[in-house]
Amino acid sequence: LNEARVQKLVTNDALHTALARCPGRSGRARLRARLAAEQGPAFDRSRAERVLRRLIEQAGLPWPQFNTYVLGFEVDAHWPDHRVILEVDGHDPHGHWAAFERDRLRDQTLTAAGYTVIRTTWHQLTEETLGVAVRVATTLATHLPA
Repeated sequence: LNEARVQKLVTNDALHTALARCPGRSGRARLRARLAAEQGPAFDRSRAERVLRRLIEQAGLPWPQFNTYVLGFEVDAHWPDHRVILEVDGHDPHGHWAAFERDRLRDQTLTAAGYTVIRTTWHQLTEETLGVAVRVATTLATHLPA
């Protein structure tokens, strides 16, 4: 299920529609329970982006490019002059082996090309906001534009 989400093969809306369409299918209760358990503070890209934008603005940090591509990888926030990238990781799209491996390869490729990748979690972004802002500011300060 997680891999299908990461590959954008299925959405929660499509799953709920399928559940409603097939009331007698086996596995339905298990899938419904799984979807219900994921509700709440689950990662939402647009919500995370709004929180990140607010954090950057309130911290007075330089404004990055959002959802842009670097070396063929879509990144959440990119400061091209500093060669710094920030990724916000939610558990749902990253909570399995294939996504974990893909993220490591991506970080290694970007790092080898001279980028610094900062990874932060939803929890850090919402509950440890000052720490995230300090880490971003410190990283940007040590990677001044040429």
